[in-house]
Amino acid sequence: MISTLLEKKIAWSTAVQYFGKILQVGLAVTAIKLITNYLGTEEYGTYAKISETALFFATMGNLGIFGNTVRQMSTHEQSDRANSVFANALFVRIATAIPLFLIPIIIYPKVGIFFFVTALFFEYITAICDAAMQVHYLMGRATFALLLGRFTNLITILAIIHFNISKDANLFFIAPLIATFVTASLSLFFVKQKITIIWKLDTALMKTLLLSSIPFGLINIVNNLYFRFLPSYFAVKILQNAEYASYNVSLHISSYAALVSTFLMFSILPVLKSKPKELFEISKKILLALGAILIIFGSLLSPLLIKLLTGKEYFIEKLWFILPMMLILAAVSYLYDLVLINLFAFNQEKWFLKREILALALAGIFFLIGWQTNSIATIITGAIAGESLMVMWGLQKSKSML
Repeated sequence: MISTLLEKKIAWSTAVQYFGKILQVGLAVTAIKLITNYLGTEEYGTYAKISETALFFATMGNLGIFGNTVRQMSTHEQSDRANSVFANALFVRIATAIPLFLIPIIIYPKVGIFFFVTALFFEYITAICDAAMQVHYLMGRATFALLLGRFTNLITILAIIHFNISKDANLFFIAPLIATFVTASLSLFFVKQKITIIWKLDTALMKTLLLSSIPFGLINIVNNLYFRFLPSYFAVKILQNAEYASYNVSLHISSYAALVSTFLMFSILPVLKSKPKELFEISKKILLALGAILIIFGSLLSPLLIKLLTGKEYFIEKLWFILPMMLILAAVSYLYDLVLINLFAFNQEKWFLKREILALALAGIFFLIGWQTNSIATIITGAIAGESLMVMWGLQKSKSML
């Protein structure tokens, strides 16, 4: 049986992140509603395209360093090695992020891109801090830092609108820039309160961190290609600006819903090897139940959700099916996170990555058909098909291992 102390740690880490996420979603919903109503569907379509472009490059540069930092620090939790891992992981994160984020600024020279990629750079720093706090089960502090940043984001948006500074979508990206700077600064402060950071750079350790992170990072890149970015790319090709704005709102809702499993599985990751079979089975039952609830109630309430989030003009009758389909995709991603984190804990990233390429190829067939037939439903089906294939393979592999 799992120890009572361990149960409490996992439960607290997960619960505080869920509670924080509820508050974060509330702040995000308010922010999105303010921006969409102020900009209108056409200009918000521009805002959505800028954000997706920047997020694409952020995903390309993810490299799996967050998950690997959790794994490495968990292995050496009781030694100075863990503190050294943090400092070197932070340096690797910064060194790899800077050249990558210069690319969108150069090829898409807009003020909004510059503001948003800088904000994402600060999010990278926060992620390494969160990894350290995840290992020490200090997610209450991490959540506080995140919420303070989100609140700062909302206040900045309110100021832009209140003073009617501009209706240019680019200007609104200054809000996440200020917010992520606040969160990153506070997160680093919290880490320094818990551990004595050893700032000595270790070339061998940095090389190990980078190389051992790459497979997990590539998994994240390939998955996001068929889960989010390629569907969004083809959606831009076949939808009008106002229609894409509606699509992007549904994407935001499903993306937040998909985080449910991410929080649970990363809370379990530091101790997964201690009771792998028991933790896997418990997590599977929880995520299956949550997925069913999401699909049923989310689909029934989807028109209301879109209208509450934005405005009635963002709910387009002929595209009513987009949010229900995206919620199905989010529910499938619950089991995807289950098998991914389970196999990651046992260093099975390369096995997983090989099959991700096949899942991308399957999804790609649907994407091309949807593009040629102007069918957004076919494109979203491709994402569901790719994710489902990985879940099937992952469950089989996990069963054989456990």
